[in-house]
Amino acid sequence: VSGSALHLLNKPLGLAVDNSLNLYIAERDGERVVRWAPNAPNGTIVVDPAVTGTKFYGLLLSLYSSNQVYVSSEDKDAVYLWTFGLTAPTVTLTAVNDTPAVLNNPRGIKYDSYGNLYVADKGNKRVVMYCNNATVGRVVVDTGTNPALTTPLDVAFDSDLNLYVSDEGLHRVIKYDRL
Repeated sequence: VSGSALHLLNKPLGLAVDNSLNLYIAERDGERVVRWAPNAPNGTIVVDPAVTGTKFYGLLLSLYSSNQVYVSSEDKDAVYLWTFGLTAPTVTLTAVNDTPAVLNNPRGIKYDSYGNLYVADKGNKRVVMYCNNATVGRVVVDTGTNPALTTPLDVAFDSDLNLYVSDEGLHRVIKYDRL
């Protein structure tokens, strides 16, 4: 059952767990981020749908603050750093130093071991990296890379910094050797 009550979810897509075992859930249709404490019967809204107006897809806890999350939004073509309780995002990432110069349907988001943020830029068929504290991204994998991407949905790294990209169009996960 979906809904907006604090014990219900509405298209949960992004998940993360912090060191205290709190579960964070980004809801696409609920347009909110909810924190669930261990064994809690209800969640607590940390990013309010009344102020976002945004359908979330991916979620990533901030490396530098316990009260911030990154969320990707396909409908707004952006990745936001949102501080809990604020009425606007702290940082909005849309710019890319390539053509096209903006994100298009960003999906999965992950950090590498250096704190750089990687975004599966689904609509542009590429993966974009935002260096720590940067607001303009750099393309690291795209349709010109071998193998070429068609519909990247999520990214991950192994301990050797090899990049893995799930590609919906190719129906597989592609490994790119250390970038």
